[in-house]
Amino acid sequence: MGLKFLPTFFYLLFISYPVLGCEIELYSNIFYLNNVDAINQKSIVKESNCPVSINELIVNQVKQSALTSSIVNIAKIQANAIADNSRLTSSIVHILPREIFIKSLNQVLKEQLKLDQSYDFFDLKLNNSDKSLSLDDNFSIDSTCDYCQSSGDKNVKINITQSDGTVIKTIWLNSKLKVKVKTFKLSKNINFNQEHFLKSDFIESYDYFTNIDQILTNLEGIEFYKPNKTLLSGHTITKFDLNPAQLIQSGASIKASINLQGLEISKNFTAKRNAQYGEIIELQSNNGKIIRGKVINFNQVVIE
Repeated sequence: MGLKFLPTFFYLLFISYPVLGCEIELYSNIFYLNNVDAINQKSIVKESNCPVSINELIVNQVKQSALTSSIVNIAKIQANAIADNSRLTSSIVHILPREIFIKSLNQVLKEQLKLDQSYDFFDLKLNNSDKSLSLDDNFSIDSTCDYCQSSGDKNVKINITQSDGTVIKTIWLNSKLKVKVKTFKLSKNINFNQEHFLKSDFIESYDYFTNIDQILTNLEGIEFYKPNKTLLSGHTITKFDLNPAQLIQSGASIKASINLQGLEISKNFTAKRNAQYGEIIELQSNNGKIIRGKVINFNQVVIE
């Protein structure tokens, strides 16, 4: 064998040699911020004297298990690790504890703060820049938030407490609290010169927002409005996208109605000017009499 092959030969001997007994201690409770994929070896492994390759193998198995369950059975993931690596046996690697919990911090905060299920925290950031929060079994978290009764940018106080209730550390979480509401998206492109919207222009959807004041959550009366600019398919409609449509043109024949003691009486009049939904407009009868009424639909007015 030439000398130039010796380093490769010894490397193969090393990786093929069985690993001697080692121990891995995992955190009992792991709270991930935005995505379970964000948890890493630092957030899972508290202490270990095992080789890096063994740690990585166990961490990968934990992450895979966390994708489908918040409770990770260590015996199961160890069996999977042994199946993936013939050099491992349960007598070689000792892992504690035998069960760990991996939870969404968003869900834990919602439960502790008693928020409605339509609310969710987004873009969670701890003041220590960690992507997760890991604790031993005898520690827990207790959260408070002074202004989480409504959506918006929030600061959440998280106390880390011992089993006897003693607070050992306080950290702050910055986040956006959003609410999930029914919205309506455009099913096609809408040109700004379209005379008015149709209900068929929209499809129902559900989305998260920090401010829902300008979001349309129903299409009642949408046909009385027109776009104020060209809107693209998939756009979520808001009040900022609407201008009142012209429902009555000056000189047009208008049907005006009045309710007298439960009896509706209608008569045709001539509009004195253009008008939009909800406006009060003057109408002229055939004999020249002028009346006033409120616009309620295309070429329809009610006399109140």
